[in-house]
Amino acid sequence: MKHEDPIQIAIIQHVDHEGPGLILRWAEEQNASYDLYHPADDCILPDWQKLSGKRSLLIILGGPMNTTDNLKWLKQERTLINNCLAHGVAVLGICLGAQQLATTLGAAVLPAPYKEVGWAPIERTSSIIPGIPPQLIALHWHEQMFRIPAGAELLFSSQLVTNQGFACEKGKVNVTFRSPLISQESVTSSKARAVGLQFHIEQDHDAVREIVAHDGGYANIDNALNQSSSSILAYDHPNDAYPALCSILNWLIHE
Repeated sequence: MKHEDPIQIAIIQHVDHEGPGLILRWAEEQNASYDLYHPADDCILPDWQKLSGKRSLLIILGGPMNTTDNLKWLKQERTLINNCLAHGVAVLGICLGAQQLATTLGAAVLPAPYKEVGWAPIERTSSIIPGIPPQLIALHWHEQMFRIPAGAELLFSSQLVTNQGFACEKGKVNVTFRSPLISQESVTSSKARAVGLQFHIEQDHDAVREIVAHDGGYANIDNALNQSSSSILAYDHPNDAYPALCSILNWLIHE
């Protein structure tokens, strides 16, 4: 795998109104190719063997599901994460995707102390990824949180919810995978980096409008940020979100 090899991205989108947003802008700037998967519709997921051995990245987006939901494709998604990290494919999980990543790495997902829906600052708590400012304004749309997996670093916190993001350096976490040649599970250290973000910095203004149009009522019930769906939509999209997203994606793909 060479630094100049083209980047190949597999993006898992769980619902129509939570798309990749600014991730596609980064992909275009990197001349990367990408494929979108919708397992909630057709149960089809990426093939990790087609990503392995390349400059590749698995991105898992958000959604209203819970990691404990009895859905076959959710379980298969966690197996995919294991196989990707075991074979050198970096992983970015956002919202539900981050909870799936944390669960895969052996960390619990549980109710957060506060439901956060709307715009609020997050603080960077680690310098593992260069280029991220000390504070960002991010879109929050959650009432659950993850524990930080063993071997990972706490990356972001908010005033109300400490565990807002984590980063895993290559070789720092253990993953379980099943060999394609034998029906036996093995444990190995990760061969790629991984990042989990509970919040959203990948959504541009149009994407935020999609979320509010489909799920705006979620903001109006027991929301600790006290923001209505209309005030969320009226908020000026922060300028520092995209550079921070680029820093994270660049760190994942460049070793």
